[in-house]
Amino acid sequence: MITTVLEGVSIIDGTGRPRFCTDIALAGERIAIVGDCTGREARRRLDCRGSIAAPGFIDACSHTGSRWLTLPGQSTKTAQGVATEITAISAKSLSSDWEESLSFDGFLDLARRAGYEAKGSFLADAGVREACEAGAGGGFIDFELMSPSDAVTLAREARAGGAPRVVVANAQIDDAIAVAERAAVHVHVARVESAPREMERILERIDRARTRGASISIDVYPYVATWISLESLLPARVGVAALEDEAFAATVALEMQVRLGDIWHDVMLASVASEERMAWCGMRFDEIARQMRVSPARAVLSFVQSEGGEARAFYFRLREDDIATALSADFCAVGSSAPSYDLRDRRFGLVHPRAYGTFPRIVGRYVRRRKTLSLEEAVRRMTSLPARIFGLDRRGEIAEGASADLTIFDEREFVDTATYEQPYSLPTGLRYAFINGRQTIGETS
Repeated sequence: MITTVLEGVSIIDGTGRPRFCTDIALAGERIAIVGDCTGREARRRLDCRGSIAAPGFIDACSHTGSRWLTLPGQSTKTAQGVATEITAISAKSLSSDWEESLSFDGFLDLARRAGYEAKGSFLADAGVREACEAGAGGGFIDFELMSPSDAVTLAREARAGGAPRVVVANAQIDDAIAVAERAAVHVHVARVESAPREMERILERIDRARTRGASISIDVYPYVATWISLESLLPARVGVAALEDEAFAATVALEMQVRLGDIWHDVMLASVASEERMAWCGMRFDEIARQMRVSPARAVLSFVQSEGGEARAFYFRLREDDIATALSADFCAVGSSAPSYDLRDRRFGLVHPRAYGTFPRIVGRYVRRRKTLSLEEAVRRMTSLPARIFGLDRRGEIAEGASADLTIFDEREFVDTATYEQPYSLPTGLRYAFINGRQTIGETS
């Protein structure tokens, strides 16, 4: 039985091919028909003339973790048209996320019953082989926590488990290439960032490795600010407790001023743990320092001492030209590098606007404004490319028999509205969204 017919919609199917106009019929969790549905019986029909239909977007780098099993139907990701999130999960942490200890098999069953694609889960533990055999998408490697040799071992375990792919974070490109070549797996480098004008060199090294036969892909987010903990600005091996010594704190502040230079206008306080300091959020640290009548480095140390790891900031250190350069590579997907939030939740201070606007920003800024990509190519980067990278069957393409993940939007109006100062603002121009045939956004959602 056809449940929904989307009538007269302009289809960008996710493959990069030119758009075409026809109907789409959904039956349960699948796309039943891509073609003329005149005269077909259906429970309901939606007039989609003048709108674009794309596959549900796939977030190639999500920080939601296993929290996505407890989110409501509408979240900051579904409000952007995202249907699938690629997320790293530690099997060791599942017991803290649930009332009782949960194996990956149990987690997989929960995910299936909740309607999620568990292949979007990448494991960061020693049990990667068993998890991949159970249905995980592959392994997760954080090079800040793992040596290059251990990274190769984990990648080989993922391959042995039948999921020959790993997601790597905080990687030097040469280390990522080494894993791809030594372990014979696909390596996806999450959240590629670069110093100004270094992106071309990064892409050149990846291109050379791909020419040698290595399988490598990357993702970027379309914003010029990273999202950091203020503790990350401290010198290496300096603990918060040591800052209680005033003389030592003064020495640390001086070292920070010399090492970091004049970056302080580029660092905006985003979130704190204590309500009494929330008023500072949204201010740059050069202004905070003026109001506190201390040096910017001492101002940073003050927030680190009082808020610890809960003090976070936006660090404006990237360039739009470098983001555009990364997007010029046909192996570059799109990832938000952000969690998914309940739309009703405002407990997080200022979150990064990428949590609310990554995917419409690609369309509004890098398709319509900068013309870095065609809309057809941008949709491919957000759908079939990540589906192929992460081994997601039946997703990322509008085709008969594919999963009924669909994003319906107005080509001229689909744009992000979230800013760093006011991030809690949903995109405009999204008309309907379906995940596994279930409508999550739209007139009757």
